[in-house]
Amino acid sequence: NIRKMASLPNEEEEILQTRIVSPKEVSDHWQDWIPAVKSEVDSLLYDKQAFKEIGPEELSQLRQEAEKAGRGIEFIPSKLVFTRKPGPDGGRKKMRWGACGNLEPKKEDEDNFSSGADAASLRILVWCSALFQWSASVLDVRTAFLNAKMVLSEDEDVILVKPPWLLTEKAYLRKDVYYLPEKAIYGLRRSPKLWGITRDETISSLEIQGEYNGKNMDFHFEALQSEPNLWRLVNSNDDEDTTTYAMLMTYVDDIMLASSPNLLNIIQEKLRTTWSTSTPEMVGETPVRFLGVEISKKWCDQLQREVWMVTQQSYTTDMVQKETDLKAKKIPISRDQSQMEPSMEAPTTEMIRAAQKAVGEVLWLTTRARPDIMFTVARMGSSVTKAPEAVLKASIQLKGYLKATSNEGLIFKVGENEHPVLTVFTDASFAPDSKESHGSFIVMLGATPIFWRSGRQGFVTLSTAEAELTEIVEGMIAGESIFVILAELFPKISKLVKTDSMSAQAILANEGGNWRTRHLRLRCSFARQSILAGEWSTQHVAGEYMLADIGTKPLSSVRFEFLKKLMGMGSLPMKSEEKVEVEEKLEEKEKFEVEEKERKKEKSEVKSRTAVRPTKMANFWPKLHKYFG
Repeated sequence: NIRKMASLPNEEEEILQTRIVSPKEVSDHWQDWIPAVKSEVDSLLYDKQAFKEIGPEELSQLRQEAEKAGRGIEFIPSKLVFTRKPGPDGGRKKMRWGACGNLEPKKEDEDNFSSGADAASLRILVWCSALFQWSASVLDVRTAFLNAKMVLSEDEDVILVKPPWLLTEKAYLRKDVYYLPEKAIYGLRRSPKLWGITRDETISSLEIQGEYNGKNMDFHFEALQSEPNLWRLVNSNDDEDTTTYAMLMTYVDDIMLASSPNLLNIIQEKLRTTWSTSTPEMVGETPVRFLGVEISKKWCDQLQREVWMVTQQSYTTDMVQKETDLKAKKIPISRDQSQMEPSMEAPTTEMIRAAQKAVGEVLWLTTRARPDIMFTVARMGSSVTKAPEAVLKASIQLKGYLKATSNEGLIFKVGENEHPVLTVFTDASFAPDSKESHGSFIVMLGATPIFWRSGRQGFVTLSTAEAELTEIVEGMIAGESIFVILAELFPKISKLVKTDSMSAQAILANEGGNWRTRHLRLRCSFARQSILAGEWSTQHVAGEYMLADIGTKPLSSVRFEFLKKLMGMGSLPMKSEEKVEVEEKLEEKEKFEVEEKERKKEKSEVKSRTAVRPTKMANFWPKLHKYFG
């Protein structure tokens, strides 16, 4: 309990990540939370009119109408979620009032699927922004779900939501009043889909007029067929014009825009007049958050262009701060730790859960902006149940590495008029422990990783060539998933797969061969067909420059840093960071000067005391001699 209390935020502490606050804590500090409670309740009942209050008389009438129509009434509890949003002074307090949708009756043919933006698509958007040197901003639609109407079929029961117990206990709401949802309130299973339909219909119907290169033009948004959450702004008056004038990405109620400064302002104003949104946050040297990452950009004197960057510094810092006495490390995992040797004793349930938690924390990082830790996370994830103790030890090593590299991420250095080249690096470690081989691929767009994977292959391979060939096929499939998005944005994209296995490359390129490789030709028929058709090219690369090597085995710190830089990972010092660095150096200098003065002073005092001692002793001996004769 003491440890738990110590981890709770102070009122004056800066919040780096959104934190959930318990209802008990809110109840104990009720007066501090009243503004947040009032804002949410007023928004639902009056501003958005998402709830209709049903008193005792209205409830009796509603029962009669439902009985006549052969329908029932379902009473669903509601829940309050209290959070502190990132910010100084303990963060911004916020309350969300939603229904317990898990208690809503489920129909057999129910379809509530609602897609979300993919991290690889976001990296493509950032790459395009760096290529075209666009401006970008992030905004969110306030109470987004409440912009969609509640939809019930004729045979469905009427839904009534009970008031939250905390608000009735504090006499903020009446106990005898129920609430009829008239909008897609939070918590109901159908709400995300209803909002997604409303959002997409609204965006596709936007008519945008603006000036581009001195011409007044009409534009509209089109969703990509390969990624419906990624939109491109196109010319409404010329179907042959394939230019992408802007890009927009949606993730539930968050929206990211990227375009030229003039068009960006026009699009922002259009969205803000359509919905109630937050103030747009411009992407600059100060990072903005979107889709779980922090996006920033900075002018590069060497390239004479803006360089973009994607990191997860706040999440990483927040995670490693929870560990006490954590030492910085140069590598995420050592060779011995990668063995994941199980202990002699059977693992306990508590240890397995702790290992699952440790993997879950870092899994979020490796899927967003940290391909450098994918091998470590893959080894940890595959050993959660059989060697949880080893997983927890590896977790400490990994967090030590993340502590030392919390500000690192993906750097998007894109040259002017750069032609998009899709390069897939593939590598495999053949049967490292006499089981399935460990494979890895990295899909690069230019000099930036866009998609990556590290993990066990799906079956046991019989040779190194087969393991490498299997990973080549996996890498090409991954490359195709990125290519279909790029094909809707660019007229021509080159595709190249690189391997350090000459035998695997020979099987792909040559028609002949002996009976030992016959089954491999059947397995890689997709890759062979794509290469022979000219859609893909293959190239042998020396093992020293094989980027996917970072995802197949533990490496030394020198080799690890070399591959990281080679695949476009690092850090961009922001102005604020430079200022802090200068201030720290000045403080160190002043501290050194003060300590040096103290040392000199202490040294002079010792010298003076030493100099006085012989004089005293010189006077002492004659007196002693005289006394004793």
